[in-house]
Amino acid sequence: MRPTQNLTFSIFVLTILVLSTGLLRSQGLQKSRDISKRHQQGSGLHSIKGNVFFEIKSVDITHFPQMSVIFSAVNDHNLFVRNLKKEDVIVLENGIQRPIISLDLISAQNRVPVDIVFVIDQTASMRDLIATVKDNIRHFVESLRGHGFDYRLGMTRFSDIVDWASPTLTDDISEFEKWTSDIETVGGGDIKENALEGLKAATLLPMRPTALHLAIIITDAQFHQQGEPGDGTTDFTAKSMGDYLYEREVRLITITPPEFPEFMQMAAVSEGTSFDIRKPFDSVISLVAQDITSLYSLKYLSQSTLAPDSVRIDILRSEDQSPLASRKLQALEEGKRFVFEDLLFQPNQASLAQEFIEELERVVRLLFVRPTMKLRIEGHADASGPHEKNMELSLKRAEAVKQYLISSGIQATRLEVTGYGDSRPIANNATDEGRRFNRRIEFVILSK
Repeated sequence: MRPTQNLTFSIFVLTILVLSTGLLRSQGLQKSRDISKRHQQGSGLHSIKGNVFFEIKSVDITHFPQMSVIFSAVNDHNLFVRNLKKEDVIVLENGIQRPIISLDLISAQNRVPVDIVFVIDQTASMRDLIATVKDNIRHFVESLRGHGFDYRLGMTRFSDIVDWASPTLTDDISEFEKWTSDIETVGGGDIKENALEGLKAATLLPMRPTALHLAIIITDAQFHQQGEPGDGTTDFTAKSMGDYLYEREVRLITITPPEFPEFMQMAAVSEGTSFDIRKPFDSVISLVAQDITSLYSLKYLSQSTLAPDSVRIDILRSEDQSPLASRKLQALEEGKRFVFEDLLFQPNQASLAQEFIEELERVVRLLFVRPTMKLRIEGHADASGPHEKNMELSLKRAEAVKQYLISSGIQATRLEVTGYGDSRPIANNATDEGRRFNRRIEFVILSK
């Protein structure tokens, strides 16, 4: 074991945003995803800076029928390309070309879903760093939320064994804080710990198919590998774990000592990144911040009348219609969140205005077409007024929407309601426009 220094935890937030790009490719352990393979396949958009390589990450249908394809674009040197224009590409939905509305870097309005699992070494030498995690977790979550991520958090804890894993992933910060407060450092009698089994346990948690998947491992120790003597046992090696994470589309952030390069190799294979556990990361904040928005959002109008269960997206080069990226994605899944920008409320009001009806009729049609679907209706408020009043107001807004759906023939048993008050803003409460966006209704699919 090696002593640790306090970690500047706010970098985690910026790191998460960078990680979602998947920019780093493995230069060591080779599979079909390395650069040489991409060159052989010939997929790329040629520019004055060389080739540009695309990878489709997810599709965002929260503003259906407007669809948003989330993708990354890197050049020959794996650097993010920031100068793409919508005129450079063509988008196909299920083989049919659709008009592109816009092509921009992602913003808080995209509501990109991300599932994050913390994998924490809870042996004795980690005591100071674990205290830092406990002290800063709420700021970490608030920063994620402020950048528009639809997050869920999980945790596994390990020593020579996997000591504990969260029963699920949660978007309830109070629940996650309880998990961190329960951490008690133990043991640490040998040099290595069982980080690989801790990572495996993280992948077994129920992550959403439509979300970006991230694992953050925090340890100051080397790890047990297959066939080695010691108190911990595992069937994994560094190489097989890197491949295991990549195949499951789990990107790895390692907060570890640099003298253990195996952690960095695993992170690179999974298209992740690594940081030195002993350094305060203040000196690199500005560099990381440059890449916060290292994903594109390509918006187009869907040909479908109802949100589809799945969709095949193809991105082509405009010049010659050669393929740049292709992927079939699950679009309608349990846990999927719909944000209705037009379903907003006046300050201190819970009544439905006539202009909301068209938006709600889309929900009615969806529920009639899918008679087994169940929804949770979430009401939200801006930060004006007392918190208790905002909680009550947001619940009334959700109830008003529920009553409209029931009056339209939807069974009450298919609808749940909750109010979050001002606790989950998606925009800046300091501006009129931001407060307007925060007075909203969101729908979450509970079952299809």
